[in-house]
Amino acid sequence: MAFPLQLSVEKRTEDVPKWLPAATSVGSVVAAFIFSGIVLWLIGSQPLRVYEFFFRATFGSWASFSDTMVKATPLILVGLACTVAFKMKLWNIGAEGQFY
Repeated sequence: MAFPLQLSVEKRTEDVPKWLPAATSVGSVVAAFIFSGIVLWLIGSQPLRVYEFFFRATFGSWASFSDTMVKATPLILVGLACTVAFKMKLWNIGAEGQFY
């Protein structure tokens, strides 16, 4: 029995504009804030107050910023370790669990 779909790999001929990766990242963050704001509004919260709380809890003082960096550093290091594995064409989906 033959597989009904055929796959072909073609090299892209057009260049991606330099602004497109940055616009995609910024657009994703904006879309996430809008979507989560809608969900927060639907459950009866005030999205702007929630976002203000998140901002103050993360960057409100040097102590809170330091705490954020202490908690983020292991995840950043795991991400850097995964990039090395991905460059070697290895796939590691359990890096965070292996770290802790």
